Parts: sequence; structure tokens; C-alpha cells
Amino acid sequence: MIKKNKKKIKKVPMNDFLKTTIVVCLIIFVSIFVLFALSFLYPIISYYVWNCFVAKINSVLFYIFSKGILGTIAFILPLLCCMIISIIHDNILFKSKISNVKKFVVLNRLRSVMIIVYTIFFSFIILVSFSTTMPLISDLYMAKNSKKEYKISDLEALRDIYYDKINEYSNKFERDDNGDIIYDKPILDLSIVNLKKLSNKMNIISGIYPRGYRYMGELDIMNDGTYLGLTNPMFHTISIAKDLPTTKKLLVITHEFCHSKGLLREADAEFCSTIALLESDDELSNYTAYLNIFNYVNSALIDMEHRNSEYNKNVVDKCLKDGYMEFCNYTASNIYNLIKRNDNIYIETYYLKNYEEKINDLKINLFHLNNNYDVNIYLNEDEISFEKINSYLEDGIFSDKDYITVKILTKKEDILKLYEYLRKNSKIFEYEYAEIVDEEDEIESYEEYYLSPFKKPGLNSIIGNDDFDYDRVVRLLLEYNDM
Repeated sequence: MIKKNKKKIKKVPMNDFLKTTIVVCLIIFVSIFVLFALSFLYPIISYYVWNCFVAKINSVLFYIFSKGILGTIAFILPLLCCMIISIIHDNILFKSKISNVKKFVVLNRLRSVMIIVYTIFFSFIILVSFSTTMPLISDLYMAKNSKKEYKISDLEALRDIYYDKINEYSNKFERDDNGDIIYDKPILDLSIVNLKKLSNKMNIISGIYPRGYRYMGELDIMNDGTYLGLTNPMFHTISIAKDLPTTKKLLVITHEFCHSKGLLREADAEFCSTIALLESDDELSNYTAYLNIFNYVNSALIDMEHRNSEYNKNVVDKCLKDGYMEFCNYTASNIYNLIKRNDNIYIETYYLKNYEEKINDLKINLFHLNNNYDVNIYLNEDEISFEKINSYLEDGIFSDKDYITVKILTKKEDILKLYEYLRKNSKIFEYEYAEIVDEEDEIESYEEYYLSPFKKPGLNSIIGNDDFDYDRVVRLLLEYNDM
């Protein structure tokens, strides 16, 4: 039996510099961690830590990573440096013939550098996480109205203001053959100009902004077909959906840029983007804000059963009759993953009374779906045969709230064909979704949901908490309008 000679590795003694480095790095890391823990109890800590230490670094990283190849280099460089240091370390420890005194000095310095690099890396991860415990935007910038009680009449007044605005502005713009607004200037630049103007009032969004974004693709893990934009705060990347109407593209880019500034709650980011567009000196930006505010407020009133059918009809007419893209179903062009990742999808129409001369187009589409896919058809919530729904559409006598839902079985061989079909006919259907929400998951009181003040943010302040979802921007808009 042959014994292999094992080279005995001497223990490398720590010099004073390495000991000091370890103590200082440990103090820094523990201090940041303790501050982060305290921020759950006192969110204002997050605000000051973010503004004093994180905001500028975070902005620079988003800027670098938005520069394509430069961003890739910036991501690889730290990893490469660590690998080089590790190789040098091992070569000196095992192979170098220099004296032990010099060897130990070099090894201690290399280990000090590694400890500093790791401390910076993990500390910054925690520092970025301070954005998850940020104070409510309502408390930061609209404190006098954050606890105020609002009524349905306040929402109705807000709807009336912006209903008149969208009617006035929608006819101002030149449009292409698809009914989309033609805007020759870069949308990204417009978004940045708007946010920089708002930063004079909302200092949390000040600083430099990303100079690019990528389009979401089929391989994006988070892209389930319902997202129009995604911001990754750890990897500092921004993605948006393809083929968005001009107004929606402007809104989505501005929304994601607000996320990049530490506003992770959806209601906060939606408020930030809407107000940036509302206070802009650009007419397209103003129109986008008017449209967004009206949509949220009108949807809230519909949920609370305080609807005015004439409002809905006039707005839907701008899609069905005028063909204005921003009033139509803009989600249909981005639902490839929705179709691919679900066994069934649901397609819902507008209220049938809104179709008028377009009712024949609806019948043709229903005929196509019934003959080419495995479908179930529902009138309101009751299943109905294709023959009966066709006869019902022929009669043309509809109640105010009649609508049709088509449930489609998404077979693998039909995915691409169905996707292309829905893209082509996006102006006929209102929207698509993956499943019908169970009754126990529904909001108990829409009036309380939309009008009540925000609750104190806690551990669950971003994901999985309806109190900070997109629709809650309605409450923030009421507070802003009351300033």
C-alpha cells in the first residue's frame, strides 16, 4: 500500500490589519442588520437610510445595468475579481517559495480584501431591502390627508373631472392605422424629464435614471402574461411588455422607474408615475395621466355599484367605434405566457349593449372560437350553448349588465394560433385572464377597500397584501386631489 505525501499546511496567523478589518466589517454588517430590523417598527429609519446611503448607489447601478454590455461587464467584474484573488491566494499558500513572513503578509492582505468585498456585497443586499420597509408615500408627502375620511361622492367628482379631460384630449393627437397615437420623440426620455420635474416635490425619486430597458420574453420566470412591466431590485434590471399602445408604454416605463427609486409597493409606484405625468408640461403625458386616473376611479365606482352606464358606454365607444387603441384591450398582445402556462383562459366581452353595429363582429369571433377551440360560453355567469347565445345576439335585446365570457381549453398545439388570433382581434374583447376568482377571495367591502386610509405597513407590505395593490392608488389620488 502506497501512502500519498500530503503537504502540511501551516496555519496563517492573523496580523493586526486583518483583525481590525474583521472587527470593522462585523460592526458595519451588524449595525446595518439591526437598523433593518428596527425599520419594521419605525419605517422612517428606512427613509433616511435610503436617502442618505442607498439611493445614489442604487441609481448608478440601475443606470449601469441599463447600458447593455456595460451592465453585463459590471455584473461579471466583481465575480472575476473574487476568482482571481482566490487563485492568487491558493498559489501563494501552496506553491510559492517566498519566505513565510512575506507569504503571511500577502495572505492577510488578500483575506482582508475578500472580507471587505463580501461585507460590501451582503451589506448592500440588506441596504436595498430597506425599500421593503419604506414609510407610506401618503405619510411622507400627504400627511395632512392620510387619515382623512372620503366618500363615494368624492370619487364621483374626481371621475367627472377626468372624464371631461379624456374626452377633450383624445381627439388632439395624430394616429396610425391601428388607432394608436403617433409620438416621434423617445418615450424613455419623456418619462425621465417628467420624473425629474416631480423630484423637486418628491425627493425620494431624485438622481439619475436608467437609460434603457429590455422587452419581456417567453423565458422570463415572472412573466405569466399578466405583467406589463417588471423591475428586479437585486439585479437592477427593468423589463416591459412588447407592443404596448403609446400611452400605456409611457405609463409602464414611468411606473417601473418609480420602482427603481425604492417605491416597491404597487400603489406607491402607480401614484408616483401618474402624478409625474399629470404635472408634466407635455400633452401626451397629461392625457396618459387623465386616462389612468379615470380608469382607476371609474373601476372603483363600478365595483361599488355606483356606476353611470353612460360613462362606460362613451368610453367603450372610443374603442369599438373610433378605434382609439388606448381605450381598447392592450393586454391581448402580451398574453403568450398566460396561454402557455394555464390549462384554461377566459375571454370577456364589454357589456353587449355597447357593441351596437359591432355586434356582427362579435358574432363572427364567437363563431370562430366555437369552431376552432374547445370552449364553454357563459352569458353573465350562466353557461349557455353557442346556438342560444347566437340567437340572443341576433335578437339584440340586452340588459345594462349583460356580457359574455368564453372559457378556452389551451391545448399545446393551439397556443401560437390562439395567441395570434387574440392579438389580431384585441378590439373586440375587453380583457383575458387565467381563472375566475373564488367568492371567498373577493373583497368584502369595496367601499372600505378603496376609501379607507392605508394600514401601517408590516412584514407583508409588498407582496400578498391587497392594502398596497395597484387599485389602492385611488385612495392616494383622492388625498393628492385634496391638497
